[in-house]
Amino acid sequence: MYYIGQSNTANLYDAAGSILVIMLWVFYASLIFLLGAVITARIVSKKADKGLQPASYAVKVENVEVEVEQGEETAD
Repeated sequence: MYYIGQSNTANLYDAAGSILVIMLWVFYASLIFLLGAVITARIVSKKADKGLQPASYAVKVENVEVEVEQGEETAD
């Protein structure tokens, strides 16, 4: 952050320079984020090609809808 505050771009255009510096920071931060997403997707696709298997301690979870008729009490 010290470098951004001391850069000529920020001082040259005053408030507009500050907006420019923020826009540059957002641009570079998004590039880093998207690069990480691409790398992660590539790693996952390589693992999927080998056959993705659940761990030995994995638990299967199912969502089951239960209908309760009017007048019946439920046990909480």
